[in-house]
Amino acid sequence: MKTVYFVRHGESEGNVGELWQDADARLTEHGRAQAGLLGDRLISFPIEIIIASDMRRALETADIVADRIKCSIEHSALFNERRRPSEQLGKLKTDEVAEEAELLIKTYFNKPAFRYSDEENFCDLKDRAKELIGFLEKRNEKHILVVTHAIIMRIILAYIALGHDLTAEEGKQFFRTFHMENTGITTILQNEGDNKSSWDLLTWNDYSHISNI
Repeated sequence: MKTVYFVRHGESEGNVGELWQDADARLTEHGRAQAGLLGDRLISFPIEIIIASDMRRALETADIVADRIKCSIEHSALFNERRRPSEQLGKLKTDEVAEEAELLIKTYFNKPAFRYSDEENFCDLKDRAKELIGFLEKRNEKHILVVTHAIIMRIILAYIALGHDLTAEEGKQFFRTFHMENTGITTILQNEGDNKSSWDLLTWNDYSHISNI
């Protein structure tokens, strides 16, 4: 059986700043400390490979963890965060156009094919979840660490739970109710049963390693 440990990157400048973050947003000093504690936590885990989103905040987190656990890293855009519309990237969160985009995307999220401009919509995210799960299933390693992001992580969980029948409304409920802390650990185990999903959720958002910082 195969075990995959998903972690959200450490705190980034975009998480605490006033701008919508793009792919180049870096970790804060606090985020780097979180990543160090995550690495210390994972030293005893039998991780064979780290696969990281190719966004900077995920790569920085993966580099810090890899240095602690002495493990190689691969990059994959499959695990990048949801692509936001160009009208938001690098803009103030209070920017009028950026705010309008966010409102319309949230308002029409239940219409799976709705697209404000060039962002990923629900259909795109669900298709990517299917692709990345297939990618993980084909890997030879039995213990994989994935460094990723909060929104795509929730879509992955929703897809694991409900399969390709997942609806936009159900996906929206996962967004609302499944919070994810920076460097929180979510663990899934591949099984051999006849269930709708071939994966079991073992832990969600375990961040006990950062409770004191």
